Amino acid sequence: MHLTTLRDINNSIDFRRGLITRGCSDLPKSPVTINKMVLDYSSHIRKVVVNEIMQLKSEGKRFSLAFEEWISVNNRRYLNISVCSDGGILWNIGLVHVYGSMSAENYLKLVEKKIGEYGLCLSKEEICITTDGALVMTKFGKLIDAEQQICLVHVIPLTVRNVLYKSTVMKKSLN
Repeated sequence: MHLTTLRDINNSIDFRRGLITRGCSDLPKSPVTINKMVLDYSSHIRKVVVNEIMQLKSEGKRFSLAFEEWISVNNRRYLNISVCSDGGILWNIGLVHVYGSMSAENYLKLVEKKIGEYGLCLSKEEICITTDGALVMTKFGKLIDAEQQICLVHVIPLTVRNVLYKSTVMKKSLN
């Protein structure tokens, strides 16, 4: 059985039996109540992460952000944002829904809003970023006052394409 919603989880006898065997017999019957529990727990975890980030920030620690675009099975685009402290702690602060084709300026607004929820801003003193090599992300890096590193995994196909493209351009210019 493929569980996709809280209602599916709520109605799954196998899922409930599994929770009961693990000592969790007081699972509510209502998907609305389960949803509230999930959202309350999410809010609690967000507060814990914000407190951890603020503590490290007060100690003068720097942070890096990593962005990766993700497409769901429903073909919806998201930008995943991860934050890493220079102490090696990593937080995935969530997905930001990306609508249609986005300019670097719009990516900037989305990212600033999301990391602002965690007390961070895109300044050189606080942040360095790792992005893929897409032109929009390269431009994004130029718009902010932070250090940017292009992900090395993404650099390989970009380099191959660049070499092939340049060799094609050179061949045409020689003819």
